Amino acid sequence: MKVGEAARILGVDSSTVRNWISHPLLTAFFSLSARNEHGGSQRVLTEPDILVLNTIRARRAQGEEWETIAAYLDSGEREKDFPANAISVDTRVISVPQAEQSARAMALLAERDAALKRVEELTGRIEQLEQEKEEIREKLTKEIKQLLRELGRLEGLLEARNQENKE
Repeated sequence: MKVGEAARILGVDSSTVRNWISHPLLTAFFSLSARNEHGGSQRVLTEPDILVLNTIRARRAQGEEWETIAAYLDSGEREKDFPANAISVDTRVISVPQAEQSARAMALLAERDAALKRVEELTGRIEQLEQEKEEIREKLTKEIKQLLRELGRLEGLLEARNQENKE
């Protein structure tokens, strides 16, 4: 879908769509073709791009800041309710149930991707904690050995003193 078509569906200006796609906090959520980094002459928006744009539209309408919108998108959530004019504006023949099902599927894929990203982050954190735990264990084992040697030395000194006192 072209930018102008998406703008009509979302009820915003084409320049607004391009600005959203180019926004530094949001650009990572768009496909290469939406960012016009695919080598083509025009931006081409995919279904996931439309869902992201719709989410931005809905969140901006609620007065949310860009950082909040980026965090929401990063969580995998997507706004599935399109403006009322979206179905009548789009001249392509897609049934409403099919469009809704597609929107749900794309939102689920985005949620899955966000969950997988979180799993990777948590796996990395677990590995880091296990490494730290092992380092602490080695350090404590070394300290225990050193303290046991010191204890043995002190016991030897105490025994020697006790022997001196008995004599």
